[in-house]
Amino acid sequence: SGDVCMGVYDRLDAVLKGKPAKIFLLIGINDIGLMMNTDRTEFQKKQMMQDFVAHYKELLKLLTRDARQVILMEPFIFPHPEEYQTWIPYVRTMSTHIRQLSEKFNLPFLPLHDYFNNEAIQKGFDQITTDGIHLTRYGHELLATLLYEVIIKEFH
Repeated sequence: SGDVCMGVYDRLDAVLKGKPAKIFLLIGINDIGLMMNTDRTEFQKKQMMQDFVAHYKELLKLLTRDARQVILMEPFIFPHPEEYQTWIPYVRTMSTHIRQLSEKFNLPFLPLHDYFNNEAIQKGFDQITTDGIHLTRYGHELLATLLYEVIIKEFH
């Protein structure tokens, strides 16, 4: 497994070496955590989501003003442990907003939520995630492979 990981990272390194910097943006799940774990009303959660989208848009304006190459990645959560099941609708809403911004800014969007959850169903959640939020080493290998494919497709 370590050899596979190093192989993927070596390929990523080779593809990126000498090229303009690329920014991989994977944010949002901590914002959802704040929405879900701080006794917010539904109105407050909706406002927090609107604020997230506004700040994300401003961040993209800053990152793309110098024609930097940015890849937007979808936040993800696993329903294992089961308490995260209630987060999934917020992940889907956030994902829709990020996808819309990717279209507006003409940036690649990498969907991750369904992909990782399907892998977890097939291979076992403990193979993909350490705690329902963070990836295992194998989960990171999967992410690196997806990033490699996006970079080859979008920037070569």
